[in-house]
Amino acid sequence: MIAAALCFSLPIAAQDAASVAGRRLVDLIAELREAGIAIIYSSELLTGEMRAEQEPAAESPVERLREILEPYGLALEAGPQSSWLVIRDPQQSVARPALDEPPSRPGFAIRPPTIEEIVVSASRYALSREVGSSTSQIDRLQLENTPTLGEDALRATHGLPGLTSSGFTSQINVRGGTSNEAQLLLDGIELFNPYHLKDFQSLFSSVAPNIVDSMTVYTGAFPAQFGNRMSAVIEMRTIEPTGPPVVELGASLFTSSFLSSGSFADGRGAWLSSLRRGNLDLLIEAGNPDLGSPGYMDAFGKVSYDLNAEWSFSAGLLALQDEITLNQSTIARADASYDDTYVWARADYGGANLSASYLMSVTKLQGERVGAIVDPVTSTGKLTDNRLFDSTALKADWTYLLDDDHLLSWGAELRRSSATYRYAASISDTLPISIAAPLLKTEANIAADASFDGDHRSLYVSYRTRLLPAVTAELGLRWDDQDYLNDDQTSPRVNVLFDLSERLRLRGSWGKYFQTQRLDELQINNGLNSFLPAQESEHYVLGLEYVLGDGTSLRLEAYRKEIEQLQPRSENLFARLTLLPELLPDRITIAPLKGESTGLELSADGERGRWRWWGSLTRARSYDLFTDSRLARSWEEPWSLKGGAIRMGDVWNLALTTTWHSGWPISTLSLVDDELVAGGFNGREFGEFGSVDLRLSREVRLERSELEWYVSVLNVFARDNPCCIDYDVGFNAAGLPASLVTETDYWLSVVPNVGILWRFAPGER
Repeated sequence: MIAAALCFSLPIAAQDAASVAGRRLVDLIAELREAGIAIIYSSELLTGEMRAEQEPAAESPVERLREILEPYGLALEAGPQSSWLVIRDPQQSVARPALDEPPSRPGFAIRPPTIEEIVVSASRYALSREVGSSTSQIDRLQLENTPTLGEDALRATHGLPGLTSSGFTSQINVRGGTSNEAQLLLDGIELFNPYHLKDFQSLFSSVAPNIVDSMTVYTGAFPAQFGNRMSAVIEMRTIEPTGPPVVELGASLFTSSFLSSGSFADGRGAWLSSLRRGNLDLLIEAGNPDLGSPGYMDAFGKVSYDLNAEWSFSAGLLALQDEITLNQSTIARADASYDDTYVWARADYGGANLSASYLMSVTKLQGERVGAIVDPVTSTGKLTDNRLFDSTALKADWTYLLDDDHLLSWGAELRRSSATYRYAASISDTLPISIAAPLLKTEANIAADASFDGDHRSLYVSYRTRLLPAVTAELGLRWDDQDYLNDDQTSPRVNVLFDLSERLRLRGSWGKYFQTQRLDELQINNGLNSFLPAQESEHYVLGLEYVLGDGTSLRLEAYRKEIEQLQPRSENLFARLTLLPELLPDRITIAPLKGESTGLELSADGERGRWRWWGSLTRARSYDLFTDSRLARSWEEPWSLKGGAIRMGDVWNLALTTTWHSGWPISTLSLVDDELVAGGFNGREFGEFGSVDLRLSREVRLERSELEWYVSVLNVFARDNPCCIDYDVGFNAAGLPASLVTETDYWLSVVPNVGILWRFAPGER
């Protein structure tokens, strides 16, 4: 084993080999692992940006690694089964080189997990720095390297099993749910519809990937601290900067960005700020100015300060601004502006047994949209839509460790909100489409002016206990109340973990989940001027996870969701890419009695040398249930296959992802006796969807900075992926419809992008 290590771990294993100075520590450790030397470390402690400062003088691989780790205040400690643990050296302080991010948490050691650290929830996927057998993970470098449209953090989740998306929108449907059933949290702050171009397919999210440190995604059966969404939770945690200031400037075809971070007061305080502007309007101006000008930008800022060993404080701001003009030839025009602001302050306490978090946030969302359409084949109409939403929330969470086997958590939240709606839509000279039951034609001519205010209150408690050395359970109970609905909901939840062996785990979860309409979610554009009762979903999840000797993780997970009291929703049967969906004659309302989603997900992920990879195969069905029928939901994917790999080299990085799924359902349209008739709602499927995406980047280290350029291509093979149906009607001499021609439209074709990033540490010499 030692001889093999000396042969295969070059250049770190031999003093006269190629230089290791300047190389990334994680790559050097990967070579040792390939050679059979087990090195275990936490990516919280040893980041992907740390590099060897100088050539080591020792001869053995382990001693050479010790020398490389020493400048960072890190050391090696013998671990179990002939492994070596990277730990923080208590005898040294961290000397941080330029542009590296030193850890702010204690080092990693092999030990039985404490009751706080055990992940008992099924359907949990973490995209973070931490490496663990129970999660599918991507660290921040992976997050930044994954090929996405427009440098979008939320799009990195699209590769997880159970999540469906067209690839065009940043929004997701999770395990058959609608796109508004996922709760989005940024540093604990709930974000409401945080997308750019939000009434125009929501192309991009408002979260820049370079501010995100970790993302944890619950695709079902989430714990009791999360509520009022019934399909998924996405937790995003922003970076906690340490060390001297770092400035980053970026530019690509889609965005221009600025980032600044650093620490002050001897490391007790830190700041992080980001400013990002979308370049889509500039691209359109250069290529086809007749399409309009979709301009958008977002800004983020955070300041944190550690008062002492127990108390820390932080404050943050997220602001979004859109100014949009879009044209569809001479047929339709839409103008919109959005101004969203989130401001928050937070205090965190961490004692020996008790930890607590206190949060106050203020949210203001303001949107205005006007549009008109003139099309003799479809309709003539116009609309105005003005909305204002204000919300103030107070939230507190506590966790108390009773002993090594018992953990109690509880919390409360009060949210006071108000909303104002001014909406008007009118349609005339429409060539109607006949809609068959159980679907309904959406009300088109609407005028509404309404204001609402009210409180949402919630309480939760959860108790985690280690029943046996191999059995851990968590019991949770949540209560929510809305005075503007005069309603309340009680949600019991149970999660159980069985450690069947050191490598095999079984998780089971069950729970009730309710979703009420927030005051900003009134379906006024669908003709509904009052809030509806809460929707209810019951989750059943069973997951089996096995970890191979090389760290490869395999997971098989089965789920079932039963949904009651479904709220009606509106869709367009054929025009899924349109500026003004409410003004088209194919707009329908779906009002099912119940819903159900079932699925089986097989996934795997691992790491081999410099490669990180993942893949999944999913079989799923999702239906709306009516009195005497059940209809497939429009985003159903009976079969889907996803995968990807990232290789982090010394200077070159390569990322490759792929998605394939069976075609989404679509309805039929025919001309019968001078009348357009829609039949067989979602009764047939489009052709299958497939896309291969890649990103190639190169890093250049300068004296006091780093330069990175990258090229990405989405849908490399230019596959035509069908999305929707266009139709054209011919008229006879009497002015009646005489012929119908339909053709398929497609999602995005090849989308190239090029960009450059410059990272500069102005305080370094």
